[in-house]
Amino acid sequence: RWLRSGGRYRRLVDRRCVTCATIAGPEPPEQPKPPGLKECARVVTNGKFDNPAGTDPWRYNPYDTVWQGGGYPMPSIRVMRLNSLTLPGQSPFQPYLYQDITMPGFITTTSTATLSLYKKVCKPEDCYSTANTTDPLYVLLREPSTGVTLTHNITVALGSDLNQYVLWSSDVLDPAQRQSGFDPANYVSGTLRLYFYAPNDGNPGTWFFVDSVDCEVCTTQPIPTPDPGSDRVTVGGLAQVLLGGVPRKMPGIDVYAYTADGELFTTYTIHDSTYHFYWVLPPNETIYIYAETYIGGYRYWTQTTVPPLPSGGRRDDVDLLLLPG
Repeated sequence: RWLRSGGRYRRLVDRRCVTCATIAGPEPPEQPKPPGLKECARVVTNGKFDNPAGTDPWRYNPYDTVWQGGGYPMPSIRVMRLNSLTLPGQSPFQPYLYQDITMPGFITTTSTATLSLYKKVCKPEDCYSTANTTDPLYVLLREPSTGVTLTHNITVALGSDLNQYVLWSSDVLDPAQRQSGFDPANYVSGTLRLYFYAPNDGNPGTWFFVDSVDCEVCTTQPIPTPDPGSDRVTVGGLAQVLLGGVPRKMPGIDVYAYTADGELFTTYTIHDSTYHFYWVLPPNETIYIYAETYIGGYRYWTQTTVPPLPSGGRRDDVDLLLLPG
């Protein structure tokens, strides 16, 4: 811009500086996990002991992985052998086998950890015979950095067990197995040590074979119970998507429930493709249900109505079939 003053022109300079930026809005709140949702994660690595040399996640003393053949338990199968033995001129073996495992982020006080494996017990050098001793093989959980024992000894096998491969399993997070003060919720995304050992009583004589170790940690969200003083109602059912002409179960389908001029409630289908609005919907009003999901960029949806329910009423049969559209 130019300004004429006294027969001369002067240039006006706008010295204002404007900085523009896009300010991100707040993240939407995380949707609460639906009641009954079961989340699971496998936490043991290479439980079959057949991983390549140098990549073994297990720690051991003594370590004995053997290709089974001849008089050994299984032909052409590599397993872990924990020898409960005392050798002449040596200190008694106190064999152990452990792996540090990472707990999932969804672990809670009520989570389970189902440990399973195949086991076999032999008389040393003679896997056609039962050892016939009281030698035990235990498993427990420890705190890796301190070595503090978090559970009681859980018996995996005894020398007197049958000398054949059998499947064994136990919940190592069972409250009855926990030492006082051990709460799994304190180890969210943390590390625990899964620890097998065969103590030596000075007169041992057993071979313990272990293979296909698996540990699955699961958490199930609690299902609310009705409040005797409340008049709320429950509505739920099975939601499926029609794909290729076949109804298919699918977790994660968004489901909405509302009444005329009422509050909007949201949830989603859980692992078994069911949904529920537990004791939150008003009685004596028509309830509108709407569900949708997107698959490959295509929208699938459906809607239905539920006739008014009396106070404390419940329906678990409001099934939904989502169609493209």
